[in-house]
Amino acid sequence: MQIFDIFQPEERLNALRRAKDAAKSMGDKAIEEILNDVSSFAPLQIERGQADWSVRDTVIEMANDPVKVQQLKSQAKLTDKQVFLWTIEGLAKKGKMEQLFDLAQKKSPVGYAPFVKACVRYKRNDEIKKYFAKVNGYPDLVAAHLAMKNYVEAAKLAYDRRDRDVLHAVHLKSHGDLSQYERVGQLWRSLASQ
Repeated sequence: MQIFDIFQPEERLNALRRAKDAAKSMGDKAIEEILNDVSSFAPLQIERGQADWSVRDTVIEMANDPVKVQQLKSQAKLTDKQVFLWTIEGLAKKGKMEQLFDLAQKKSPVGYAPFVKACVRYKRNDEIKKYFAKVNGYPDLVAAHLAMKNYVEAAKLAYDRRDRDVLHAVHLKSHGDLSQYERVGQLWRSLASQ
């Protein structure tokens, strides 16, 4: 058995080629197609000096350049939803709030909860309310409240819908905030006893 240095870009490309050949000889078309996509994308990553980056990391880092993001999308055969989510995260991470706002004005294939989550994650507190106001629909409202650590509000939404699974999940997540944990626990016990 040979030992390869997987951290060397050329060796990674060779390993991808060997894996692709093995999938072809086994007749596994699905794996072969995935490996084709990866092996066509990998050399471009190496050329850009991003050999150690995942596709996700690359999109996040290039989020403020729509032309490069579109190139990456076509090279890596990404879905609109993936690109949208990663672009949201990248713009929030880099503090490109104007571009993030422009992106939010387009029809979002992922709703507005990811905007709230990204703003919370990267501490863009002045932007959170702007995107929270656009959130609609039960699952997105619960997700947005959870991202903002408004566990009681998320629990109330689940309680009103008699959604035991979501209420239980909120209860489990709220353990870090004792006052909210107790209130969510009351709602959980009340619903469980019905």
